[in-house]
Amino acid sequence: MQNKIENNRLNIPYFIIDGLKNIVSFNLSTAGDIKLSLLEPPQIGQSFVDIIPQEQASYISNIIDKCLSGRTIIADNDIASKIIKTHFKFQFLFIPLSINTTSHYAACLIIPNAYQPDSQFSNYDYSSLASHGLRGPVSNILSLSNYDNYPQLKSYEALKIKSLLKNIYAQAEKLNDVIVSLNYLINNDKAAFAEDTNIEKFMVSNLVLVDDDPLVNKMHKMLLKKYHANIAVIDFNSPQKALEHIAVHHTELIFLDINMPEIDGWEFLSRLKKHSLKAKVIIVSSSIDPAEKNKAYLHDCVKDFISKPLTREKLNKLFLENA
Repeated sequence: MQNKIENNRLNIPYFIIDGLKNIVSFNLSTAGDIKLSLLEPPQIGQSFVDIIPQEQASYISNIIDKCLSGRTIIADNDIASKIIKTHFKFQFLFIPLSINTTSHYAACLIIPNAYQPDSQFSNYDYSSLASHGLRGPVSNILSLSNYDNYPQLKSYEALKIKSLLKNIYAQAEKLNDVIVSLNYLINNDKAAFAEDTNIEKFMVSNLVLVDDDPLVNKMHKMLLKKYHANIAVIDFNSPQKALEHIAVHHTELIFLDINMPEIDGWEFLSRLKKHSLKAKVIIVSSSIDPAEKNKAYLHDCVKDFISKPLTREKLNKLFLENA
């Protein structure tokens, strides 16, 4: 694993810990004002417990054991405050990560306490972390491990791969459930996120995919080719190039991501309106934040808001079969 997750927009410091409680990945380069009372600078392969001050080591070790067994745990505030030295209130959040039945990891996130009035982070930051920072890669895993998305293979090796993908998918679903629950708690004063608002089905001959992640575009294009082969699909990793294409071609429908660098989904929608481009838009995002969904529907061109990953069932709810 990489020591630093690229495009970590909220700059959350973290450790990834394996079943032996050794560090397999970490990011402290963007910790800012956070000072950790560690016995020594962390190293890949080093025991996470060994770098924790002795007074808190036993407690942290016990939490890691529980996390590795599948529990999500927030460390005691008093103990966390003895490890994290800062004028803001921060917490250790331990989230289980299971690749399969034998490979288990604990993710330790160092996050601000959203419920403290002096926190530099707001509930929006937490919601954005849940919807984009965590659900983004999880939705990719769900999409990649959904065997139904691939051509049907019947060889012995294919059956082994199918079994492995099912295990990965099951674990990713569990993590996704944790993220959805976290987002619900963050947004408990808002309407629950739902995807059943679309009341029309589309019959289109062409579609443009706009997502800065090439993997997402590839998976979505594969799904559309498999289940709606009559629709011509063009994908763009660059929102600017997508806008240039839409300006000179008759584009009927756009699948649009929100969380993109330089030109995000909101700016993209504003430019569509500014240049009087009439294509209809389906937001396809990792977001499960009701506030973002409500914001999307303020744009007349937005006809639906779908959370990743795309599936055959979600596509069938969108499209009429072309004659």
